[in-house]
Amino acid sequence: MSDSFKIVNLGLPKTGTTTLTRALRRAAIATADWKIHRRQSDDESLIGQHLGTILYQDYFQSGDPLARLSKFRAFNELSHAGLKHSLWPQSDWALLEAIEKHHPETRFMLNTRSPARAASSIMRWGNMGTLRLPNTNVPGLPKGYGHEEAQLAR
Repeated sequence: MSDSFKIVNLGLPKTGTTTLTRALRRAAIATADWKIHRRQSDDESLIGQHLGTILYQDYFQSGDPLARLSKFRAFNELSHAGLKHSLWPQSDWALLEAIEKHHPETRFMLNTRSPARAASSIMRWGNMGTLRLPNTNVPGLPKGYGHEEAQLAR
């Protein structure tokens, strides 16, 4: 495997993504996590953008979801759960297939956590479980569901 291989985490929020990012960065692997910060890029078009937004912009612009993210080797916390903007690229087969096509050495990984523990954590994470998830469409969790831990866990 070459030094240019990519790592794409397909894990959902509150499943250990922060811990994974810390581990990747401590291993000196340039990691994009959720949002691109000024310290991570000189490309003004990326600064402040959610990773999922960039993936979709580049996918629809060029076919390569990682076109402007070449300096990164790992990608974590792809989703964005907002009230007006909700993206879940880790569950979009066409986008993942495009990553694989353009970057054949990519390794996809899935970190997990028990559904009950993830749901409990979501309910304690700001307004993710009480406002954002129940009021937007998420794959497997349509708008109107997810305001209870049991619904999130299911």
